[in-house]
Amino acid sequence: SEDLDFSLVTTKLLDCSLSAPAVVELSILSGSGSYEYEVLNSSSGNVVTRTNTGGTTLNISLASVGTYTVNVYDMSATPVCSVSRTIIISPEVEPVFTASAVDNGNCSGTGEGIIEMVETDNGVLPLSYEINGVLTAGGTYNAATTTSQFAGLVPGDYIVTATGANGCTTDSATI
Repeated sequence: SEDLDFSLVTTKLLDCSLSAPAVVELSILSGSGSYEYEVLNSSSGNVVTRTNTGGTTLNISLASVGTYTVNVYDMSATPVCSVSRTIIISPEVEPVFTASAVDNGNCSGTGEGIIEMVETDNGVLPLSYEINGVLTAGGTYNAATTTSQFAGLVPGDYIVTATGANGCTTDSATI
C-alpha cells in the first residue's frame, strides 16, 4: 500500500459575512483507500470534528481563530497509520482607510465641507462608506478611482464607517 499523505488548503478565510467560518479543504494525495479524519483545536485539545466519510476530499469549517491539528487515519493500511498536519486560521481582515476633512466649510457654515477617504488595499477592496451611520448624512457621496468623498457637509462631527468586500467594518476617528 502507498504511504498516507494529504494536503490542507484554506479555500475561504474567516470574514464578517453571514457565512463567516473559514473553510479548509483536505485532500488525500496517497494512501490505501479508507480514511477517518479528526480536527483538534491545538491550544485546548478539544475535538472540533471527527468523521469517517471514507472519501478523499473533505471541506472542514472552522469558525474560530487559532491553530488546528488535522489527523488522518488510513483504516485500510496494516497496521492502521496516521499523519498529522497543522493549519492556522487567521483573524478577519478589517478594512484600512484614512478619512480627513479636505475642506471643513467652517467659515461660511453653508454646507461646503468635504471629507475624503483614501483606502489601503489589504485584500478586502472595494470598500463602501457610510457617514454617521447613513449613506450621505445630508451631503453627497462621490466615488473616484483612488479616493472617495462626502461633500456638501455642514460643520459638525462626523464618523466614517468603511465596509470591506468581506463584510467587516472599521470606523474612522471623529472628524
